[in-house]
Amino acid sequence: GSSEAAATLGRALLAEPFWGVKAEIAKALGAIRSGDAYRHLLQGLGLPHPKARRAVVAALGELRRPELADVLRPALSAADSWEVPAEACRAIGRSGSPSALAVLREQLGVPSWNEVVRIGALDGLGAMGTEQALALVLPHLRPRHDHLVRAAAVKALAQMGRGRAEVVDQVLRLAEDPQLRVRLTA
Repeated sequence: GSSEAAATLGRALLAEPFWGVKAEIAKALGAIRSGDAYRHLLQGLGLPHPKARRAVVAALGELRRPELADVLRPALSAADSWEVPAEACRAIGRSGSPSALAVLREQLGVPSWNEVVRIGALDGLGAMGTEQALALVLPHLRPRHDHLVRAAAVKALAQMGRGRAEVVDQVLRLAEDPQLRVRLTA
């Protein structure tokens, strides 16, 4: 976790040619959780490979810094990947930023392949765990939504449901849902 280790990893993050190694480097920087690691991860947001950028965004999410809602806004509009915006939603939800709710509310309306972005937004809301986040998650339990979205909403409920009787009641009801994936998640 030293500054020297973060600097070495930061240089390697930018120099390494293979995206898979870049992803592991980003994960290691995220585990350090220092200011130095944060600065090096910010440089990684410009990596050309979307899988490497996704790992950088995930690592930044581990740092849980309020400024991430603003820092990760450009990642929400990545043109070469649905996974980068989805991971940005998760990181923004964990950031503790006052603007996270508005950002995630907006992302709930973004169409994507296999509902990846909407699922990321629901995961972010689950990480927030606030009453306002709960109010945004509940409508996504309705049968009119895709089963993948509904399962993500159940998972978000589970994250925010400890000690909330109304959430436990919802999950128990969903344990008998006609959709197998929703039942299994409940």
